[in-house]
Amino acid sequence: METNALAAYKEEIAKELANQKSTLTTGGNAKIKAKNHTFTLPNGAPPSSDPLSVVIVEYTNSNAYFDTPYNPKDPKPPVCKARGKVIDDMVPAEDSTDKQSDACATCNLNQWGSAGDGSNRKGCTQSVTIALVSPESDKDSEPMTLNLPATSMKAFGNYVTKLGTLELLPAMMITEIS
Repeated sequence: METNALAAYKEEIAKELANQKSTLTTGGNAKIKAKNHTFTLPNGAPPSSDPLSVVIVEYTNSNAYFDTPYNPKDPKPPVCKARGKVIDDMVPAEDSTDKQSDACATCNLNQWGSAGDGSNRKGCTQSVTIALVSPESDKDSEPMTLNLPATSMKAFGNYVTKLGTLELLPAMMITEIS
């Protein structure tokens, strides 16, 4: 027999799963860095295991348009940027200095082949930021963030979609990241 509490819990999961179908994804200021196939924890130390075992508590999408090529000696912020969970609802942030469109979904720079370099890339760069905690964390633990590059977005999206078919949310699983 199902209790009211369990029914409410299942209803909340069903809502999140429905929202998840149109999303791909923060919390915390503690950032995990990934460089040269190696993770560095926010304290500067390497993780104690590879792959990392984590619980993904949230994720958000980011779009960013840079009007000049990247220069590591003089990095510039994007002139147009957006962040959100539901991709089709993303709009440029109020503090964007040169908004390229009223909505990301209809922006020319969010179309394949718009990079202007003859490639099939988009002019607007996309990434996913995940907020995560260690499986041993407690309610007072600060989430850490990890920025997934565009090359990892498809695998992450497939993972989230697969969990959804099983009626699971990322926060319900221990996920290994490498």
